[in-house]
Amino acid sequence: MRKKAIAIVMITMLPITGCGSSGSDTDSGEKEVASDFDPETNQTVTYGDISFEVPENWTVKDNEIFTEDEDGALAVTVEDGTYDMDQKENQEQAVEICAESYEDIEEVSRETISVLDDIPAFSYVFTGEDSTISTLWFSLKDHFYMLAFEELGSSSTSYTKEFESIIDSLKEV
Repeated sequence: MRKKAIAIVMITMLPITGCGSSGSDTDSGEKEVASDFDPETNQTVTYGDISFEVPENWTVKDNEIFTEDEDGALAVTVEDGTYDMDQKENQEQAVEICAESYEDIEEVSRETISVLDDIPAFSYVFTGEDSTISTLWFSLKDHFYMLAFEELGSSSTSYTKEFESIIDSLKEV
């Protein structure tokens, strides 16, 4: 896997850790769950051979997509070439890229899942630098894709369900 090319998306996400509110979670310690994802009003975004939906109130700028309050951002990288994300070696390299891009990361979860028509994808979630980062890595046709969603720890809103909905909306174009 070309670490340098793939790491670019991780580096582009670093600036959002300084954006957004500096408030804390709600008084109960629970975050409000975002519920802006609506198939009736979502925008469709296309990168390479894939498209997916994001809530209509999110801002799309090149390869980055920001939540309305800018406490979360989705970065998308499309590279030429393919990598079998079902292989342990490629998964470990993805984890290394994340560790090199953020300080003091702590793994939340990692698993191989299927996207689109049973294409193996590597899902890796970790915390680092007051953020939770959810990543998805997979190949389609002659391209390699990485979607990375970063949510600020200081955000009063959880975007986990929104990211899951984005993944569920993936389509081949």
